[in-house]
Amino acid sequence: MLADTTLEGKINDAVAPSLGVLGYELVRIKMITIEDRKTLQVMIDRTDMTQVGVDDCQKASNQISAVLDVEDFISEKYHLEVSSPGIDRPLTRLKDFKNFKDLEAKIETFDKIGESRKFRGKLLGVDGDNVMIATNVVTIDSADEQKLAINFENIKNAKLVLNDELLAMHKSTNI
Repeated sequence: MLADTTLEGKINDAVAPSLGVLGYELVRIKMITIEDRKTLQVMIDRTDMTQVGVDDCQKASNQISAVLDVEDFISEKYHLEVSSPGIDRPLTRLKDFKNFKDLEAKIETFDKIGESRKFRGKLLGVDGDNVMIATNVVTIDSADEQKLAINFENIKNAKLVLNDELLAMHKSTNI
């Protein structure tokens, strides 16, 4: 696999090891600009799979700030925002599709699969580098379940769908 030379990829490579020592994993890093204000958004998970709290975000923020002060990847003024992924979390790693098997997700791909780039359905896990999803295809005559294999590299965006099942799981496990 090629090295990620984007700003987000460089930051990931620089901060992931020290966050791992503190018991955190990176879920997503994204630089956004709104009205000339740059914000570096960092989402973290706890490696023990318990819920991320405010203290966790503060510890991770302090560590990320220390690394970024040394590495100096960002020359402009920016705001650092560290958070949990939330209930309807983005799915950014292959293991996310395995860990959240049997839940409903929305997936957008770079390239069309059939006639579409957008899919919604039940996650069936992973098979090698493919994300498996069962979607409901509705036609005039029927509604059929279709199982798709989507190559992980083809996934542009993916996230869990906020529904009763996800809320019930969140309450019982505190993910």
